[in-house]
Amino acid sequence: MNKKALFLAFVTIQFFISCNSNNTFNQMLDDYYEDGLKLNPMAATVAGDNRYNNSFPNTLSDEYQAELKAYYSSYLEKLTQFIDEDLTENQKMSKAVLRWNCDINLKRLTFKEDFFPIDQMWSVNLRIGQFASGASAQPFKTVEDYHAWLERLDGYSDWMGSAEEKMREGMAAGAVLPKSLIVKVIPQLQALTVEDLDKHLFF
Repeated sequence: MNKKALFLAFVTIQFFISCNSNNTFNQMLDDYYEDGLKLNPMAATVAGDNRYNNSFPNTLSDEYQAELKAYYSSYLEKLTQFIDEDLTENQKMSKAVLRWNCDINLKRLTFKEDFFPIDQMWSVNLRIGQFASGASAQPFKTVEDYHAWLERLDGYSDWMGSAEEKMREGMAAGAVLPKSLIVKVIPQLQALTVEDLDKHLFF
């Protein structure tokens, strides 16, 4: 085999290796997205993916926190398998963004933010109320939709129990939200404790 043929053979092999690496990288990104939906089923519902409409994991549980840590750690490890030279410019950017996302979320898990599960703007109790209204992402078109919603509420009930426990832990540790914020939360919760159940948002 002459040098030109040898060079062409080498280039061809490198091309196929690069293509395989690109495909594997794209599959890894797809897996990251899919695994993320399982961990955050409400985000899936918002995205129009109805596979997890009945799911509401207890994000305050130790088991869930361990799952999150394993999720981000495993994808950080998978990223090390891909060499920048084998990736397209878009894939290099995706790699950098994914690494940053995994890093920042692993750092976030080291903070005791579960001491503050409820606030006046972004907490789960507000989002579940939006879903219950029928004007948000949660569908209420079929009997199956309603059964899925009831299952999701069971998970929400477990979360609320954990939220109380975590806030009591925070109180004991002196880690609480400012009073100016909490006084805005109280009427939000009171709106969900009406005695006439026919007028309850969830009903």
